[in-house]
Amino acid sequence: MNGTANTVEFVDHPPARVYWLPALVTLACAVGGAALVLSVREQLPDPVATHWGADGRPDGFTPLNQVVGQHLAITLGLTLPMLGLGAALKQARSMAPVTAGMAAFLACVFFGGTWMQRGLTTEQVGDEWWSAAVGAAAALVVGGLVWLGTRAPNVVVPASTVLPVGVPTVIGPSNGRFAWTGPLVRGKAVYWFFGLACLPLIAMVVLFAALGNVGGAIAMAATLLVVVVPFQMMFARITIDSRGLRTVGPIRWVNIPLETIVYAEVGRTVSPMGDFGGYGLRGALFDGGRGLVTAQAPTLLVHQAGKPPMYITVADPETAAATLNTLLQRQRTGH
Repeated sequence: MNGTANTVEFVDHPPARVYWLPALVTLACAVGGAALVLSVREQLPDPVATHWGADGRPDGFTPLNQVVGQHLAITLGLTLPMLGLGAALKQARSMAPVTAGMAAFLACVFFGGTWMQRGLTTEQVGDEWWSAAVGAAAALVVGGLVWLGTRAPNVVVPASTVLPVGVPTVIGPSNGRFAWTGPLVRGKAVYWFFGLACLPLIAMVVLFAALGNVGGAIAMAATLLVVVVPFQMMFARITIDSRGLRTVGPIRWVNIPLETIVYAEVGRTVSPMGDFGGYGLRGALFDGGRGLVTAQAPTLLVHQAGKPPMYITVADPETAAATLNTLLQRQRTGH
């Protein structure tokens, strides 16, 4: 099944909600947090504790009349520019949930930590560890909801679509159950990358715990989790069958239905740091692509309808692409 492929749009053009939804959520978190603090301002100490040392005890204080303005400026200043960064990098959909999740986290830490001081004197304020824990949970929930509201829908490729000339296919019989599975490529650099990222975080968790700083230990443990979970991604296996392409493991990192794929090919050799800014499931810098990248290696490049292309550093990308294209042939021709 060769020939000229039908024109199928696979470059992502984010709708307006990809920008206004996270912006609205960010403003709601910031303004809601400010309103919460102002509603109890008569019950708050003056000055208010705004910084805690390594032992979890407050060591920085700010006059009450400055607290709300500073917290608003920090919350909005650290989050809203991320939407512009996402647009500049052509990764607006990826940055939308990150922006909203960070806003929820900062609002809980800043405004929630201040609200918790109601009814206390400056001397009575202790470790506000709960605000970091609640903030981490809020970030996951809010970020997840915004992701659901901004993700690109699956687009089914018309059955009349043909494969481009020259893409790899399996030569010989491919009837019956036809599938391929293989690991991701892992270089030594990935172990150094995650090892160097984990060691200081582990040290900080131990230090904060030893000093009795529960909030600091929770915050560092949450950050460590953000590093460790993607590391597990490095060991996922790729399976290609009549259902499409997906990762196999405790977490389904990638799941691309067969009917949404236009075609597959062997992609260029990518550099995780140079092209994607890191390892794992990431957005490509500046070209709008996506990737599951685990090493500097040739890639399986999957073109999906209505979405940017996906680069995957899988072992034997030639066979993986040929299997995927052959499955597409069978699906579109019925044999």
